[in-house]
Amino acid sequence: MKIPFLTLVFGLGFAASVVAQQTTSAPATEETKRRLRRTETRTTTTKLYPERDSILVLLKNRMAVLNSDAGASGNLSSWFTEDAKITGADGSAKTPADYQSSRGKTTYRNYRVRKLEINEDTAQSIEEYTELPSDASGSTGAVLKAVSATSKLRKEAGGRWRITEMRITSK
Repeated sequence: MKIPFLTLVFGLGFAASVVAQQTTSAPATEETKRRLRRTETRTTTTKLYPERDSILVLLKNRMAVLNSDAGASGNLSSWFTEDAKITGADGSAKTPADYQSSRGKTTYRNYRVRKLEINEDTAQSIEEYTELPSDASGSTGAVLKAVSATSKLRKEAGGRWRITEMRITSK
């Protein structure tokens, strides 16, 4: 008597769970359709992955060129626009060539891009790194200075990204 009763209770419980999981055939309201519709944004598309990668390479190479102690040489006009300015931690705006020549032997470490925002033809990045002062480049007990750089980029007609403005702040 117990086995048929337990089978009946188990069968009814299983049937109730199957019925509860079925969806209703009532048409969805417009509000429900809107919520369930997935809108693709520019930041989620894979189309921007090559753009992101080219911007990251540009920013990394720019740091190597601006750092005169890195041994990298290159034409600054390939990274910066003609009217680009770099605003240093002291608040003075200089051309990239003037900024590079005024830096002396400065070493940077722990470079990383903290935030990269890409729009159709413009981008903005926030980068962080630590800087070793020029007078202490050989010493082991030198104090590293935390630096943040904000770069604004523009995509040119040929599809190349170039930096239009760079602002450097010490923390």
